[in-house]
Amino acid sequence: MTKRLTSRFEKEWATGRGSRPVPYPLVDGDYQSSYFFDLLVEFEHALESRLPLTLAVAILCAIEQAGREILRFKHPGQVRFDNRQCFDEFLHNYMGYRPIAANRYDIFRNGVVHSGIPKTERQSGIGLEVHELFLSRNKLKRVRGIHIHRSGFCDVTLAELLKEFEAGVRKMRKHEIERGWRHGHDEL
Repeated sequence: MTKRLTSRFEKEWATGRGSRPVPYPLVDGDYQSSYFFDLLVEFEHALESRLPLTLAVAILCAIEQAGREILRFKHPGQVRFDNRQCFDEFLHNYMGYRPIAANRYDIFRNGVVHSGIPKTERQSGIGLEVHELFLSRNKLKRVRGIHIHRSGFCDVTLAELLKEFEAGVRKMRKHEIERGWRHGHDEL
């Protein structure tokens, strides 16, 4: 008989109002965010295994799906949501990206999923970590997980994107607790 491994999220307790621990771990079947905490474990394995394209596709699709789940909570009577609207919901309101004129959904999500790299007429790429050479060459102090440089370069930095996605999932869990969003329940 094999012993089931527990993830770091199963060991960590969720927090409620006032940052007090609540009596269940982050991975709890009653909350939709539990699914995304499970995905984070898989994403960390993909990062350690150095699988950039697989990880990029997975995270960018998970951002869209997390946004769809949030919109379902916010608009329980609505059945369908636009994919870009779902992506932007999570990216802007949970991962802290500000809205910009460029369409991040088409550049990053569709570009990486359908072509393997961000869609741009300039140089683009997917990297596992941020390298000092990239930062100094582009006169940057840091980059976000998905980055559009003022020169038009578009890059995905997976270690950063994974951290930002985890922060977004934690914020989603906080809202589920505070607002009473439970998996399978339609009320807010």
